[in-house]
Amino acid sequence: MLSPKVHTGCYLLCRTIALPFRTVGVQTVIEDPNGDIRVLALYSYPRTENVTVEYLDGLLPIGTILAIREPYFRPATQGPNPIIRVDSPTDLVFLDSSSEYLRGVTWRTCAYPQGAPSPPRSVEGWKVLGTRHFKSGYYFSSAMAYSRGLILDENAFLLRLNRAEAYLRLGYYSAAVADAEHVLGLLDIPLVSRHKALARSGKGLYALGDFLSAERKFKEWLCSSTPNPEASEWISRCQARYRETETGKYDFADLYKQRAKCGPIEVKPTDGRGGGRGVVATRDIKLGELLVVAKPFASAFVPNKEYAEYVMSLNMRTKVIDSHCRTALVSRAIDKLYGNPDLSAQVYGLYAGPKCDKPPPAYPLPVGSSPSRTYSSVGSVDVDSERVEAVCTYNSFSLNSEDPSQPGKSIVETSYMGNDSPSALYLLPSLFNHACQGNARWECFGDVMAIRAARNISAGEEITISYCWSFSHSKRQEILTKHLPQGCACTLCQQDISDGKSALARRDKLAAVFDSRSDLEDMSLERRRSLLKEIEATYTGNEPLRIQPALAKAHEAVATMLFRQADHSQVLLKATVNEHIKELEADGVKVLQRPFTGKRGRRDGSSPPIALGCIPVDHSSRTLSLLVIAACLGRLQDSYGSRQWLKAALLLCDAAMGGSKDLFLLRYHNALEGYGLLDLAKSSL
Repeated sequence: MLSPKVHTGCYLLCRTIALPFRTVGVQTVIEDPNGDIRVLALYSYPRTENVTVEYLDGLLPIGTILAIREPYFRPATQGPNPIIRVDSPTDLVFLDSSSEYLRGVTWRTCAYPQGAPSPPRSVEGWKVLGTRHFKSGYYFSSAMAYSRGLILDENAFLLRLNRAEAYLRLGYYSAAVADAEHVLGLLDIPLVSRHKALARSGKGLYALGDFLSAERKFKEWLCSSTPNPEASEWISRCQARYRETETGKYDFADLYKQRAKCGPIEVKPTDGRGGGRGVVATRDIKLGELLVVAKPFASAFVPNKEYAEYVMSLNMRTKVIDSHCRTALVSRAIDKLYGNPDLSAQVYGLYAGPKCDKPPPAYPLPVGSSPSRTYSSVGSVDVDSERVEAVCTYNSFSLNSEDPSQPGKSIVETSYMGNDSPSALYLLPSLFNHACQGNARWECFGDVMAIRAARNISAGEEITISYCWSFSHSKRQEILTKHLPQGCACTLCQQDISDGKSALARRDKLAAVFDSRSDLEDMSLERRRSLLKEIEATYTGNEPLRIQPALAKAHEAVATMLFRQADHSQVLLKATVNEHIKELEADGVKVLQRPFTGKRGRRDGSSPPIALGCIPVDHSSRTLSLLVIAACLGRLQDSYGSRQWLKAALLLCDAAMGGSKDLFLLRYHNALEGYGLLDLAKSSL
C-alpha cells in the first residue's frame, strides 16, 4: 500500500474510527481489518462545502464501513505521515454491515468502534433516518440513507420516491427522473404515490430542458388528478419554455430564469485549434441575432458572508493556486456529474488541454425531447476528477455578469471578496474558438449566458468569441498562452502587428494606464489630451474601417474630463460631444448625423444617428458615451437631438444584449437617472 502507485483493480476495506472534520476537503481517521490506522482525506466530495460539524457527523459517523477503489497514498501537507486521498466520489463505496463483501471479515481491534451509533437494520429504519435528515435540510445525507434502505429492498417505492425528491433538491435531475420512472414502472402502487412519481419525473425533465417530455408527465398527472392547479401551472411553464427555445424570443429582462437555446450553428472540425473543433454558421446571420442561450453546467460565486468558507487549492494543470471560485467550480462540476451521469459525454467531450487525449471531432449536443430516453442513477458513471479539473481549467468563464436585481451593478462588485470573480463552466459555449475582436460576443444575465452575433456572419463562416480583453496586444497574448501557445492571429492582432514592433510596444505601454482606474482618475485634462495624441501616433496602418480600441478609450478619457468641467458651458458641452463621436468612430461605430453641423436628418425620428457594422467589445462604455451625448444636447436645449441619441444608445444596447427598451431601462437605470434622462427615455423610446 505504501508504494507510490495507484493500486489498480484493488479496493481498500476500512471503517471510520473518529468523527470527520473539514479542511480543504473532509478528513477522518480509518482503520483496516488488521487495525492499521491512517488518515483519509476526501476532496471534492459532494455537498461538503460550507457545512456544519453536525452535518459531517451524520454523513460519516464513526463505524462507517467503506471500500476505497484503487487507493493511493499521497504526502500530507502537514506532518511526516502520508494520507489516503480520494478525489472522486465514485471511488468511495459505502457498505452495510450485512453486505456479502463482509462475509468472513473480522476487525482485529473490536467488533464496533467506540462511539459508533447503531445503524438501522430495516427498510423502515433507513426511511425514518432519511426523513430526519431531509427535514434538517441535509438532502445528500437523506438520499444516502434512502439508498441504504434500497439495498435491503430495491422495490421499496416510498424510499425511491423520497430519494427522488431529495435528488431534485440537490440538482441531481437525471437521478431523480430515474427513481421516479422506476416507481412508475411498478404495478399496484397507490394512486397518490403515482401522482408524486409523475410530478417528480416532470420536474426533473423540466430542469434538464426536456420540456416536451416534462409536459407529457404533467398532463398525465393532471388527467388523473383533476382539478390540479399545480400541474396546470407546470404545463404552462413547459409550453412557454419550449416556445422560447423554438422561436428564440426571450424576455431578456428576466433571462436569468430561462433555459437553453441553440440557434443557426453547428460544431465542425477546425484546423489549428487546441480542441480541433469550432462553431460555424449554418446560414447567413445578422448582427445582433441570438445564437446561444445557456445555463452553466456548474458555477461558483464569491461568498457574500464575511465569515463564509473561503478555500483555495493548487491547480495540478497550471501549478498555480486557484482562487476560491475556481476551486469551488471544480468541486461543483464533480458534484453535478456525480448526480447527472447522463451529462458525462458532454463534459468529457470538452477540450482538456494538450496533456489529455484529443476530444472527438463531433460533440454530443444536448439531447432534446425524447420519450424513449432513459436516465441513470447517481454515480453510475465514473467521475474522473482530474479530467474535470482539466476541463474547467481550459473552459471556465470568468463571468461579466449583470445582476438584474441591482441595475448597473455587476455581481463582482456586490461580492464580499473583491479580488475574486465568479467562475462558470458552460458546455456548448466552450466550443467557440477565440478572436480578440470576435464576430460574436457573450453576455451573462445572472449566470445565464447569451451569445449574439457581433456583426453579419456568412453561412459556413466560423463563429468566434473573445476569451479575454485588454487594450494591450502583449497582455492579450500573455493571457491567451494557455489556450493559444502560438499566439492569436485574429484581424485585430494582425492589424496591431502591422503597426510595427516599436509603435506597438509604445502603445501597449501608454494603454497600461487604462488598467488602473485610480491612475486615470488622477490624470488632468491636459495630460489626457497628450496621451490621446501619443496613442494616435502609434496607429500607422491605413486599413479602411480599422478598429482602434486604445484610441477610442483615449477619446473617452478626454470626453469624460470635459463633461465633468462642462456644467452648462456650450463650448465644453460641444467639445464633449465631438470627442465622444471620435471615440465611437475609432471603435467601429458609423456616425450618420453629427450635431452642430446643421444636418439634422429626418425629423420623423425614423433615421438613427448611428449605424452598426459591428458591436464594440466594450459596448457598455460606448452606450454610456451615447447617453452622455444625449445629456449634453439636452443641456444645450436640443431636445430632438437628445431623443435621437437616446435612441442610438437603445440601438446599441439592443444589438449587444437584446431585451429592447425594458432591459435598456433596467441595465442603464442609474446612468439615465444621473444624467437626467430617465423620464425622457421612458416617454420617448
